[in-house]
Amino acid sequence: GGESCNAEVLEARPCQIADCASSDCEISAWTTWSVCDQSHPQRYRSRAIRSPATNGGATCPSELLQTEGCRTHPKDCDLSDWTDWSSCDRSCDGGQTFRERTLVNPNDPGGSCGRHALRETGLCNEVSCYPEGVDNCKLSPWTQWSACSTRCGVGSKTRKRGVQALASHGGKGCAAPTEEADTCH
Repeated sequence: GGESCNAEVLEARPCQIADCASSDCEISAWTTWSVCDQSHPQRYRSRAIRSPATNGGATCPSELLQTEGCRTHPKDCDLSDWTDWSSCDRSCDGGQTFRERTLVNPNDPGGSCGRHALRETGLCNEVSCYPEGVDNCKLSPWTQWSACSTRCGVGSKTRKRGVQALASHGGKGCAAPTEEADTCH
């Protein structure tokens, strides 16, 4: 039990308040445009409010995000790089080698690909296996004609020759007679 208070609890007085300084809105620069490609048919860029306007300063613009349609061109096909040439299948007299590449990405609708080789063959090791040259078959000279089979009238005589050297190193074989017969008197 004490006595109740009848005095004022809050007292207000007028005062001179200085005007608060105003500040304009501050925004960032636009970001760079996003990427345009087949999976992203629109691109965008944005900016952010760094500090809002205060005490009557210039307000922030309402546009903080811009979008626009992309002008995409249909994409042509992509090919891989050629592989290295394969080992030659022969060491001399001409062999074959090959290289290849793959279709990495097909063209988009409206794009092009055209005709492209995906595997190529080439000549290799064309030097002769026999640098000293090839040896063709050689025949010996003809022998003398044999004696006539008859001493009077019409008879026959023969002569022969042999293979002096067989073909080697890819040379041509003999394709000529090795024995002949003729008439004699």
